[in-house]
Amino acid sequence: MLTVARYKKANSFFSSQDLLFFIIKNIYLIILLCFLISTNSSYSFAKSNSCFNLVPFGYNGSYVHLPSKFDFCVKKGDKKIQYSTGSYGERLLNFNKKDNYINVFGDSHALGLDVNSKNDYFLSKFFIEKDFRIFAAPNNGPYEVLEFLDIHKNNFKDDNINIIFNISTDIFRLDYQWRPERFVAFNDTDLEDIKDNPLLFRLKFYKNLFFNRKFTLAVQDNQKMQKLFLDNYLSIDSNLSNYYKNLNDLKFQNINFMIILPYWIYEKKDQAYVENVNIFKKVQKLFCSKNQMLDKKFTAYVQKKDIDLNIEFLTFDKRHFKSNLVNLTSIDNLC
Repeated sequence: MLTVARYKKANSFFSSQDLLFFIIKNIYLIILLCFLISTNSSYSFAKSNSCFNLVPFGYNGSYVHLPSKFDFCVKKGDKKIQYSTGSYGERLLNFNKKDNYINVFGDSHALGLDVNSKNDYFLSKFFIEKDFRIFAAPNNGPYEVLEFLDIHKNNFKDDNINIIFNISTDIFRLDYQWRPERFVAFNDTDLEDIKDNPLLFRLKFYKNLFFNRKFTLAVQDNQKMQKLFLDNYLSIDSNLSNYYKNLNDLKFQNINFMIILPYWIYEKKDQAYVENVNIFKKVQKLFCSKNQMLDKKFTAYVQKKDIDLNIEFLTFDKRHFKSNLVNLTSIDNLC
């Protein structure tokens, strides 16, 4: 038991530590704020017409989504990507006719990070002359998709459900210990606050990045991703079986299930990308072994392995295939 003197000394020590961290933290925030102001000549805490540097997204406790009923742009280099969203935060891609659209559910690949029009979107080759409502966001995992469909099941038709499963990241999000709130810094209120104010978004973004570490900017080396896959293969196999059982519980009668290959089946050798055949065979075995688990209400598709490795085939973040390069085929052609 601490004596009074020792207690005071210990308490003083921790208070000093807390005070030092508080001072450093706030000095850093001031420097960061000055930097943000200096890099944005049109700075204002009021509305701004400039683009976001990343797609804004938030977690509402059930699923991850974009800001609702909002038009905005995201700028990467010289390219601006335009977004328009509906009442659920779904992306509206050339949404002109209310009876001529396809509903798509998934994560950032489904969202189309490099897509400005439906002609750039990979599903436009699959659904000819259709518009798209894309219920997707970064870090929106497979179970978050199921949660959304369960909550809003009465608002969707049986014959218009298209679920995108992005192997690159979704196989790791099947673990029951994975939680979106660990990676998503914003909630619904935050999304409303940052509307029309990209600078405020940047400020909150960097604050969360450095102090809460809720964003992942580092790009894992493809070979490290391959190792992560191999090291966790048995648990991934089990988690995928459980997920397919949960998929079968969906109440819709006609569902397209579309699987996107992992970008990390390719690796760099002497400045050129090559396929890691052994990794691909492992992925192939994993999904082909589960295909028979799906109910008859599912029609399963998979990305063709037809990427031209001699061109730039990844998006700016090096974690997604460029959307217009992705082609789908029946999963029977994989298995």
